[in-house]
Amino acid sequence: MSKIDTRAMLDAALGYARLGWQVFPCHPTGHQPLDGAKDEQGRGGFHLASADEARIRHWWARWPDAAIGLRTGQASGVFAVDVDPRHGGDLSLDELIAQHGPLPDSIESHTGGGGRHLLFRWPGRPVKCSTGQIAPGIDVKGDGGYIIVPPSSHKSGHAYCWELSSEPGNAELSRAPAW
Repeated sequence: MSKIDTRAMLDAALGYARLGWQVFPCHPTGHQPLDGAKDEQGRGGFHLASADEARIRHWWARWPDAAIGLRTGQASGVFAVDVDPRHGGDLSLDELIAQHGPLPDSIESHTGGGGRHLLFRWPGRPVKCSTGQIAPGIDVKGDGGYIIVPPSSHKSGHAYCWELSSEPGNAELSRAPAW
């Protein structure tokens, strides 16, 4: 596994916060939330996600090699389509595109496990999380979910990375197609 650049992790987490995305620290390879605290309603995990610079600095001072979790849904204004080729996601996505038309250009990352996260603008109404309900190997991470974002590492030793033409801050989040 490659050595984690802890400064790059903090800088990335702060950069996402500047975009209004709520982030939180996750186990470097297991990707479970690290902070065991609870909010006012007794919820932990991704519910603690924040765009507050002081809180993010505190977290990454405590867990400098933490992976970056991004809370999806209304809280961050983004949801993700998670395409997992190990479960047929590439083929499923190709079939959906052939049936419904191309996806708009948007922000995309390559996951450490060989998949893709296609990020879209939250549409102003709840987006349910789902596993394989759209098609095999395609999950939705919306309200009540989260994804891991670059430059986090995967247990495989590979890093998450942004598609070169679609890095946050340099590209816009598109609206998802109606289908």
